[in-house]
Amino acid sequence: MTVKLPTPFIEQLKDVWTQEQIDNYLAAFETEVHSIRIHPKKGKDLNTSLNLKPVPWCENGFYLDEKLPYTWDPAFQAGYYYVQEAASMAIERAFTSWRTKYTETEIVGLDACAAPGGKSTHLLSLLEEDRDVLISNEPIPKRRLSLQDNLQQWGYANSLISPFDFTRSELEIPVDFLLVDAPCSGEGMFRKDAKAIEEWSPENVMHCAWRQKEILSRLIPAIKKNGLLMYSTCTFNRQENEEIAAWIISQGFEPLEFEIDGKGVLGNKNSFRFSPGNTLSEGFFLSGFVKQEECSFAMKEFRKPKPVQVKDIEPRSQQVLEIVEQQVYLGTHNAQRVLLQNRKALRYSMRIGEVLRDQLKPSSTLVYLNESIDQFPTYQLDEYKQAIAFLEGKSLQLESKNSGFTRFTFKSIPLGFGKMVKGRVNNLRDKHLRIKQQLASNELQELLQKLKL
Repeated sequence: MTVKLPTPFIEQLKDVWTQEQIDNYLAAFETEVHSIRIHPKKGKDLNTSLNLKPVPWCENGFYLDEKLPYTWDPAFQAGYYYVQEAASMAIERAFTSWRTKYTETEIVGLDACAAPGGKSTHLLSLLEEDRDVLISNEPIPKRRLSLQDNLQQWGYANSLISPFDFTRSELEIPVDFLLVDAPCSGEGMFRKDAKAIEEWSPENVMHCAWRQKEILSRLIPAIKKNGLLMYSTCTFNRQENEEIAAWIISQGFEPLEFEIDGKGVLGNKNSFRFSPGNTLSEGFFLSGFVKQEECSFAMKEFRKPKPVQVKDIEPRSQQVLEIVEQQVYLGTHNAQRVLLQNRKALRYSMRIGEVLRDQLKPSSTLVYLNESIDQFPTYQLDEYKQAIAFLEGKSLQLESKNSGFTRFTFKSIPLGFGKMVKGRVNNLRDKHLRIKQQLASNELQELLQKLKL
């Protein structure tokens, strides 16, 4: 692969790396790195015949020998794992170091630039579902839908979604930790995105650095004293990384010390750099800080709404149901307490169905929960082709006398819900989630071999 990079960009790298590191980076355009992060609860059922190699800085992160046909893997569709760039998983080290040193109580956090959801699903895996809460934010509706889909597949009830544009509005809800994976010039993604190369310029770098400060300035007041700020980008230059880190410190923060072990990772005990060719990853910068000043806001107390009951659903003791315009949402008590701070903007990420004539019509999301809370019968599909047909949203004809709403699985992997009527399955999988691309028979055989099904 031959790629032409802007000369000013190459010159800029000399301020950051040695010539050997630059040469390693340029040579990396000929290689690919594939990695996944396994769900800590559901992932134990993942096919262990895959050749997985650990990502050093993430307990459940693994490298793959090759790219898998994720779309046609029922385990992927059910949230057993998330396809994520390896360097992004390093937020685990900053977060766990802070939590160990600074707090053992229940916490509320915000992923400010969350779509498509990789870091949010990771944080949910690190939080305690019954007592901690995560708000995942995305201002663009189309991207917010993608974020919600990924959060729903991950299956945690302590997850909220918000639509704030932090270039225009402030966060007025106190948080214990904040992740800002900031919009940036995207230098670290040049290997994957030719458009990012075309759009790069020194002027755009400076504009991104200005916007990053603007976003941070609207979020910093909401962080509690001793709270954590994780700042990251997928770019290389100092203006968007070290200079922003220095500016954060000037706003009343102390550097958080944490360790990242891994060959080729550059940095100190506060800020770390990942770069293709030097690390097994794409480009990434991560830094952590602890706030020294008091939060500008306080959590308001509201009277809890009356408990909601829905037929066929039995939430756990720490969970609540809420019905909004006939749509049924699942949350936790603490998530509800946070939601009440701004009911107009916040909503639960887990929409589990809708109420029709006092009965729940379940959504696919309900099967993705980490623990089943419904009383619907289960039907196991034995053939892979049947499972894919279901994920494509097709109706099925089965030899069964069952009727009514039914949960469908494949090798115990949840697929979704359908309504059985005299052996016919009316598929309830959301239309935008259905697999649309068709496979030829030879592609199907190759796929089955890769997935070892």
